[in-house]
Amino acid sequence: MSKDTPTTSSSASLSSLVEVSSGAVFPEDLNKTPHATSTAWKAFVAGGVGGMSLVLAGHPFDLLKVRLQTLRHGPSSGQQPLSAMAMCRHIVKHEGLTGLYRGVLPPILGATPINALAFWSYDFGLRSVRYLHSWWRPPPSREAPEESWSQPIDKETLSLPQIAAAGAISGLFPALLIGPAERIKVLLQVQGTPVATESIPGKPSGSKATSTRAGLVELTRGVYRKEGLRGLFRGTAATFIRDVPGCAVYFTAYEAVRRTLGHHPNSLITLPTPLVVLLAGGLAGIIDWTCTMPIDTLKSRLQSAPKGYYPRGIRDVAKHLIRKEGWTALYRGIAPVMLRAFPANAACFAGYEATMSLLDSWD
Repeated sequence: MSKDTPTTSSSASLSSLVEVSSGAVFPEDLNKTPHATSTAWKAFVAGGVGGMSLVLAGHPFDLLKVRLQTLRHGPSSGQQPLSAMAMCRHIVKHEGLTGLYRGVLPPILGATPINALAFWSYDFGLRSVRYLHSWWRPPPSREAPEESWSQPIDKETLSLPQIAAAGAISGLFPALLIGPAERIKVLLQVQGTPVATESIPGKPSGSKATSTRAGLVELTRGVYRKEGLRGLFRGTAATFIRDVPGCAVYFTAYEAVRRTLGHHPNSLITLPTPLVVLLAGGLAGIIDWTCTMPIDTLKSRLQSAPKGYYPRGIRDVAKHLIRKEGWTALYRGIAPVMLRAFPANAACFAGYEATMSLLDSWD
């Protein structure tokens, strides 16, 4: 199938990246180029662009989620939990509109390498799954292993369970980077709240929550000085538990929706490629967060708590939260998560697919 080729001028190339509705930067059939000719470095670059797009589109919703998740009250306290809208109004009133982007620097700095690594790992996972599958095929149709690894990837030859396995592999490597970045992000996001007084290292005991706000460097130094490297990596195990199955669900959902709505022999309908990318990415985000929200809530509680508050880690968090606040607390903050999931992940895959197409057009 034909594909519109971006012009060679840099301005035209950049403008074409944002003209998603025109379809100029997307191949008409995602089953062919760019994926059929993708290489690891292209996946790395495109993943970084997708990650930055995700953060910029979704950070205000993520901040609301963390603020709601880290409120420590429940039925036993006699206090009513704030709604997402009430929390948003409170932030804008007391911190201004810029308050909705508090803590955005760590995910922005981390989004490029983390998502680049995630999509590179996904490419690696796809090749690994295909490589292993080549050994299980009958000898007459078996490919040489080196040929199976080096050949271009055509995801249409892989089943959804194989896509899920590749997705799980993609969640392994980035978690080591995501854990420390999210620890600092969570601490930055809860500044100005009562929990910040007791959880942020270096903050004077009994000081007002809104009296001082540590910056990124100051806060990172404070965590390292008080808790060492272990403090920076607090919650990383929970990040693994969230991201390995979460990435399996994420990429499988994207591929399943894409095959259902796009240029595929078994598709129910055929929609324009840009719309397929946005719908598949957005729905993948919603499905992923529906599955991983409980463990993310436990992770946020653990990462925002004072040192020693949960001596046995995430097990203590789960026990304490469910006993004091009930099972529904595991999904506290779900409203901003769902509001964020669709546009943020649609933007992520749009940035990824557009960049892949652009890189392929320059070959």
